[in-house]
Amino acid sequence: MTYLRKDDSVIVLTGNSKGLKGPVLKVIGNRVVIQGVNVRKRHVKPTQQNPKGSVIQVERPIDISNVALEVEGKPVRLKSRVSNDGSKEVYYSQGDKQVVLRTIRKGDK
Repeated sequence: MTYLRKDDSVIVLTGNSKGLKGPVLKVIGNRVVIQGVNVRKRHVKPTQQNPKGSVIQVERPIDISNVALEVEGKPVRLKSRVSNDGSKEVYYSQGDKQVVLRTIRKGDK
């Protein structure tokens, strides 16, 4: 299960784009598309709207294991737990305290 969502700010941990930061544009299974990361060139055939064709730059997805949520400029690991009221929470540790990022599922009560 992925804990990242669209518009979360992430940092790339490994690969050619290591160290780059940006918002998540799309989550596709266990891969994410990040703005300005893993940009590739794509050749587009001529069409009636674009009779000459062109070369465009497109962000391609990277594996979700290669990115981490960015909090105050540093990467953090996300964890999940079930709270006392039965709702599922996503949290991260910051020093000795645990900070809740979001609630995934409300309790049945």
